[in-house]
Amino acid sequence: MNVLALELGIPPGLGKALEVIRAGKRKKLDLGFANGRRFIQLAGVGLDAETVRRTHPDAKRAWGPWSYLLTAAQLMVAPAPVLRVKVPGKKEIRGAMVLIGNGKHYGGPFQFFPKAEMADGKLDVCVFPKSGPLDLLWYLQAVLLGGPNSLPEVAYLQVPSLKVEAEKAVALEVDGEYCGKTPVEFQIVSQGLEVIVP
Repeated sequence: MNVLALELGIPPGLGKALEVIRAGKRKKLDLGFANGRRFIQLAGVGLDAETVRRTHPDAKRAWGPWSYLLTAAQLMVAPAPVLRVKVPGKKEIRGAMVLIGNGKHYGGPFQFFPKAEMADGKLDVCVFPKSGPLDLLWYLQAVLLGGPNSLPEVAYLQVPSLKVEAEKAVALEVDGEYCGKTPVEFQIVSQGLEVIVP
């Protein structure tokens, strides 16, 4: 599933997508940066990024999206990292996993960031205090029932910039690709990308 196409309302299927391109309607979107690396849709630090890093390309070809679940299940037994989320002018937040969104969706149809708009000049941030198997099931049911911000233990922020640090280096992914480790500085460039939309 192309999460950006879902976010922008671009219909599936080549023919319908070509119609959107021919119509030529344009829109400017914000562009996220993680240590200078651009991302359009999302970024993550912690379990999701380590899952991306460790899932072998052969497993992805053989199992598709299920390969990530298999890798994540193996990683969940390891101790979770302690991440420190720093936002200028705000109290430091600690957590085990941080997801950063420019749009509403993460991992397909799941709306992890219900308040997100792709042209509001803000990154939407979820700081999850734990990343064990039962914790993740609890968070997922919250997402399905209205978003992780419905859980008081999950910190939900909307900010133009933030920094994520950890005692030991923790994996970073942007738009589904592994791209380094902590510390990570995130920022948003307002209307930094022009796209064609329906």
